[in-house]
Amino acid sequence: MELAVDQFKNLGFTEIESKCLYTLIQSDKLTGYEVSKRIGVSRSNVYAALESLLNKGFILVSKGERTFYHAIPLDEMQLKMEQSMHKSFQQLQKSLHPKSIEVDDFYTLTSDKQVVERIQLELSKAKTELFADFWSEETDLFREFLMEAQEKGIHVIVSALGSVDLPIKHVLIQEPEQYWQNIIGRNFSFLLDREVAIVGIRGNEIETKALITKHPAIVRMVLNHFYHDAVLHDLKKDMKEEMEDRYGPNFEEIVKKYTGKGWGQ
Repeated sequence: MELAVDQFKNLGFTEIESKCLYTLIQSDKLTGYEVSKRIGVSRSNVYAALESLLNKGFILVSKGERTFYHAIPLDEMQLKMEQSMHKSFQQLQKSLHPKSIEVDDFYTLTSDKQVVERIQLELSKAKTELFADFWSEETDLFREFLMEAQEKGIHVIVSALGSVDLPIKHVLIQEPEQYWQNIIGRNFSFLLDREVAIVGIRGNEIETKALITKHPAIVRMVLNHFYHDAVLHDLKKDMKEEMEDRYGPNFEEIVKKYTGKGWGQ
């Protein structure tokens, strides 16, 4: 019962309304007195909640020798709430004039939940393309919406550090180097329609934190990073031994030429 009541409360019902709905859905019909006994709440409070639910159209009443209450089916509740929400947002669109997001705005996301929900929201508006770059440890976190995007017709390209099991058409695998195990946090980035960039870090005792922006410099930086991954993926695939003989594993000798140190130093 507790889980169902919490879900009803998430939808905007009071705790007593939620308990009444749960109890009525579990039964064919009940009197107000029977509902009161089952949820352990005074009859006056229960009758007030039932009257509120009746006025909102979420329950029905049949009157005879005794008055019985019935809950409408869940799918009807959902449709009713969706229609009401749609109507409210239409009215808001008419009465409000929201400020457009500036291209140089930066917004912070501070949890896995916020990151996933924001990407899902941006994907609902995306039309053509999604680039995703993350470590294999993050696969389960991002799997569902990546698959949904592909099914929607979005061109999805994943660049993954480490082996991943994803039914995505274009997955570029980069094998992790040993020193990467000592790196603090695991980076991830997403680029939607080459317009919205989400860049963040999580894991290894670091709290998830990311930023979302339309800033053209960040968008181009993330896009160039994907181009870099795609080029290296195919070069290593076609010429791995020759390139390692000339430049060392993971192009270590090239890096040392400019910095004096390798990737892990």
